Amino acid sequence: MTWEETEDRFYRGQINGEKQEYFLPVGYNGVGLKVLGEGLRCYPDDGWLNSDEGEKTWMVLFHKTTDSFAPMILENGFKQGER
Repeated sequence: MTWEETEDRFYRGQINGEKQEYFLPVGYNGVGLKVLGEGLRCYPDDGWLNSDEGEKTWMVLFHKTTDSFAPMILENGFKQGER
């Protein structure tokens, strides 16, 4: 996915009852991982996937990497770097 510049404001999730502004990663390409579906349900409640400012909605964070590291992240999870 790619994001275009916009004047719109987006909100996703809450901290201490206050909705959190969400900024689109304009200028980057995004790749999503399938986390729901046959045999893939990793979480008992999918409310965290909502795109709103509800209490169950998780905020979105982005991690920059190259194509060559993506398979390792999928297999082993994120690992702290040496820097």
